[in-house]
Order: sequence, then C-alpha cells, then structure tokens
Amino acid sequence: MAKKNWDTLRKIMASARMKWLYEGSAELTIPRAQRRQYAESMIREVTKNMNMNPSRLPHNGKAWAIDGSMTPAASGILDDKTVTAAVTGPKTLGMRLVGRNISIQHGEMMGLIAGHLLAANWNTSQNQVLYTDHMNTVRFIQDVKSKVNQDAYLRYRNGRCIFDGYRIWSSKEPGQS
Repeated sequence: MAKKNWDTLRKIMASARMKWLYEGSAELTIPRAQRRQYAESMIREVTKNMNMNPSRLPHNGKAWAIDGSMTPAASGILDDKTVTAAVTGPKTLGMRLVGRNISIQHGEMMGLIAGHLLAANWNTSQNQVLYTDHMNTVRFIQDVKSKVNQDAYLRYRNGRCIFDGYRIWSSKEPGQS
C-alpha cells in the first residue's frame, strides 16, 4: 500500500504547478539571500543612474542623512498612501512606494537599507556616519554594537533584513562589500 501511495504522490507532484504552492508574487519563491542580493544591486544601479545632486552640506565624503515620510500622514489601513525614502550625502537617492498596505515604517526601512548600502560602498578609507531620526533603529544598532546576541529578538520582527544586513556590513573589513 505504501508503494502504491508513493507512486500516486510522485505522479501528482510531477504534474504540480509551482503556483499551487504559494500565494502572492512569484518573487516570494526566490530564496531570501538571492532576493536580497537582487534588491541591493537594484539600489546601487538606481543610484548610479539617478541624476540627483549630492548634499551641499559639509559631509566630507562620509556623512549621510536618511529619512522616510508618508502622505497623507493620517490615513487608514485601506486608504491609498505614498511612502517616500530619501538618502543624501555624497550621493542622493529618493524612492517611492504607492499602495494601501504600507506605512511610514516602510519609508524609514527603505532609507536605512539604501543608506547602509551607499555608505558601505562609498569611501571605505573613512568611517561612514548615518544620521536618522528612527529611534527604534538607533537603539537596536547600539544593542548590536554591544555584542549581545540579538537573534532571538530578531527572529519574528518586521524589518529584520536591515538589522541582519547591519550586522554583516559592520563586521566586514574596510573595502569589502
């Protein structure tokens, strides 16, 4: 009986369609590391191709400012919204999401991710500085720098990719990306 069931299961799986196994975008079937690599390369390429002026403040090639915003600021979960993330320093980048199921936190996270990527690949002979008003992230990065293991805390948190990325980037030697 087990052999017969195994043969039946094999036939079903041979004719199965990938879309039966997930709900949502097909990109969700790509492994996390590969999605992350693709997203990082997209941010780098968009920054190269955007013709936005760098900050005119005296950043000396090492200071970056990041922020996120949302309009309308007071909106319900089903209302249309626009979330913007901005990074400025030696390079400037602006990104926008439009949708309903988004919040200002998405803008802050996009800005932090892009800021880390741009700073990590800019002038590696100097320490880079990121300025943000997103206090949850500032506090978390201070905790990460304390060398306290944050894995259990991160496991089920939204935005864990930025914190995982921060740990990876902060542990590399200058000049590595």
